[in-house]
Amino acid sequence: MLTQLRNLCMNWSKVEVSWAGRIAALKMSLLPKLLYLFRALPIALPRTYLLNLQSVLSKFVWRGKRPRVRAALLNQSIEGGGIGVPNVLMYYKASMLTASQALLMTPPGPQWTRLLSAYFLPYSPSIILWLPRSLRPKLPPLPPFASLLRREWDYNTAKLINYHPIALADPLTVLGHLIPHFDPRVWTLHAVTRLSQFFNQEGFLPFSRLIDKYDIPHSLWLSYGQIRSQLALWGLGGKLSSTRPLLSPFETTCTHPLERRKMISICYDLLLTSTANKHWKYQRNWEKDLGRELPREQW
Repeated sequence: MLTQLRNLCMNWSKVEVSWAGRIAALKMSLLPKLLYLFRALPIALPRTYLLNLQSVLSKFVWRGKRPRVRAALLNQSIEGGGIGVPNVLMYYKASMLTASQALLMTPPGPQWTRLLSAYFLPYSPSIILWLPRSLRPKLPPLPPFASLLRREWDYNTAKLINYHPIALADPLTVLGHLIPHFDPRVWTLHAVTRLSQFFNQEGFLPFSRLIDKYDIPHSLWLSYGQIRSQLALWGLGGKLSSTRPLLSPFETTCTHPLERRKMISICYDLLLTSTANKHWKYQRNWEKDLGRELPREQW
C-alpha cells in the first residue's frame, strides 16, 4: 500500500494542480484507500508505517518542499482553523475505535462482534469495557484483534466521552460491578437502562423527578441512593461541573445503535478536539497587530 500510494502521488505530481486541489485529491482518492486498508486488515500497524504514509501525503501536498504550515494546524477542520488535511494516524485510531464501538453496542452489533464476545466470557464486552480500567475485573486472554480494540479504547476513552472516567452512556448493568448486590433489572423494567437517564443538563435528578419521568415505584429509593452515592465518588452525584452535553456524539451513537451515522468521522473529529481549541501562533500574531483578543467564534 505504501508503494502504491507513493506511485500515485508521483504520477499526480506531474499534473498542474493547485495546493487546495492536491488536498482535495487526498480526501477523495487516497483517503478511501487507506480507510479500506485499516478496516479490512484488523491488525496493529506500526507507528512508523503510519508516519511514513503521512510523510508521503505531506510531500505530495507540498510538492516535496518544506511545509510552510504546521501539520497539526492543517489537520484541523475549517471550523478549527485548519483545512482538513487527513491525519493518517488519527484515521487509523478512528477506524479501530469504530470497531470498538461495535463491541460496546447493546444489543450485540455485527456478526463478528458475537465471535469476539465469546473471548470475554464470563463477561460481556458491551458492559465490561465501559468500566474504567482500574475497576475492571481481570479479563481472560484475548485474541490479537480484541486486545487491539481494547487497548485503543482504553487509551482514547477520555477523548470520546464527555464525562470521565464514568461515561454517562454506561449501561446500568455496569453498576453491578461497582455496587454490591445491585440489581439493574428493577430499573430496566421501567425503561431506565443508561446512567444518562438519571441526569439532565443541571445535574443528578432528584428521586421525585424520576418518579414523574419513568413512573418508578417508591420502593427504589434505597437503590437510587446507592446509585447516587456511587456516582458521587466520581463527582457526578450532584451538579455537573461542565456545561457540555450529557453525551458526546460517540456516546449518542452507542446509545442509539440503529441510528446511521458516520462513526469514523465522529471518532476522528473527537480525537482532533484536543488540539482544536489551541491558540495558534498566527492567531496570536493577528491579535497583536489588531491590539485585541478575538473570541473563538470570530476565528
